[in-house]
Amino acid sequence: MSEKITLQNIFDLAWQAFIVEGRQPAWEHGLGCVYLTKSGGKCGVGLAIPDGHPAQKFKGGFADLRDEFTELFDESILNMRAEDLRSFQSRLHDGMVNKSEARHGNISWDRCQKLRKKEYIYLALDFDLSVPE
Repeated sequence: MSEKITLQNIFDLAWQAFIVEGRQPAWEHGLGCVYLTKSGGKCGVGLAIPDGHPAQKFKGGFADLRDEFTELFDESILNMRAEDLRSFQSRLHDGMVNKSEARHGNISWDRCQKLRKKEYIYLALDFDLSVPE
């Protein structure tokens, strides 16, 4: 892999998938958020993982993923605190899934696209990221 994954890469991919295209969240009934679903869906972080890489099947949070697959990530992510990575992942994807519906197998967002966009803008400000045009 030539280019290492940065928060900006992840944010841009998630913005395109979940804000621009309005894709559904990557959530597996009984498992929760996954980097790659059986049907091919990807969470915000999962969108940046190269297809076929073992990290796509990893069961754990962003900080643990980073620690397990350091070769994927830019130095900026390698140097981030685990709690900041957890917060980023939650605010980007996990924290916006309608969990009560997901428990019944109905995967959806818990806020409309307009509110998700607003949350993403706040996330970009908090992590010093650029919002795509």
